[in-house]
Amino acid sequence: MSLPSIAPLVRPWILIATDAKCALREQLMRKFPLAYEILFTPGNLDERLLAAIAGHRRLKRLLDQPALAALRADHPEILYRPYRRYLARSFGKSRRRAALLHHYSRVGACVGDTFFQHLLQHRPCLWQQQLGAAHFAIRISFAPALHHEGDLQLIFLVDSQPLYYLAFSITPGWLVDCGAADALLIARVQGVTGNFEAIRRATKACRDVTPPALLMSAVQGIASALEVQVIAGVRNHEQLTANVDAERNVRFDYDAFWATYAGSESRAFHLIGLPVTQKPLSQVTSAHRRRTRLKRQFKRQVAEAAEQSFRAMLKPQQTSRPCRPSEGSQPLNEPEGGGDTQPIPTDHASVLLQYRGEIVHAADH
Repeated sequence: MSLPSIAPLVRPWILIATDAKCALREQLMRKFPLAYEILFTPGNLDERLLAAIAGHRRLKRLLDQPALAALRADHPEILYRPYRRYLARSFGKSRRRAALLHHYSRVGACVGDTFFQHLLQHRPCLWQQQLGAAHFAIRISFAPALHHEGDLQLIFLVDSQPLYYLAFSITPGWLVDCGAADALLIARVQGVTGNFEAIRRATKACRDVTPPALLMSAVQGIASALEVQVIAGVRNHEQLTANVDAERNVRFDYDAFWATYAGSESRAFHLIGLPVTQKPLSQVTSAHRRRTRLKRQFKRQVAEAAEQSFRAMLKPQQTSRPCRPSEGSQPLNEPEGGGDTQPIPTDHASVLLQYRGEIVHAADH
């Protein structure tokens, strides 16, 4: 029997098999979502079995600490975060676990024992101000629904209504291709759908400073409190929701947003040294100089308020000096063989990043 004559007979069986496979996958997704993600998430086979077991046990020991009990009780799935997409599209399981270990050991070494419980129950306020008839605030919380894009979340609110979110985690520097000990990795900046006019009004009320820029100011205050000197922003092709979840309409242009901050590009991230370098006022046109000065002053006030509020949540002995995990809880070191990293100078207020690519100056937005 010739091949053309067999094809009509085989085609229906292929279609039946394909439909059965799709149906089985849908059932698995619906009834066992965690098992589905563990089985089908790319990057989960990037290390040997013994290394995976040892890493899982290490993460469990860290999350079993008393200070993290409230978080673990409310979100037990956090233990399996390395097996699911997390922070950046290219991260495999070992890098996801390294990020989790570093974040919770680094933050846990600094904050008080009730920090995570307070975070879950109250969403502490980092900055608030009455401007005209509206009340503006920035709060910090754990990011439960979209925890895959960061462990801490900043929320910009107007009259208690969320308008913009920014999510981040504290990762080892090598994970984002830089030589610093730590990096504050921002994996999500997203406005609430259908609130364009409200966002426009909020920008006008806040000295023409956009909500994402205000959230970035608050992030800089947190980084200062934690003695983190590099911010890494995920680029468009690495952002999870935009590239993985097709049902969510993500319009935020990460690459364009990061380009407004002095920094440089790595393979997957935009790297920003802190404090952020700003264009000298003398180089701003005279017609915009006063407006620029007022915008910078407003952002500085937000950053200072956020730093002061976050410092109040640190352990008393950590409010005036850097905090590091104890030797026994140190996160994973850089993988054997190193990474394609170069040191980033971060020891001066006017530093410019010298890592891969041309330096750009921060725009006032």
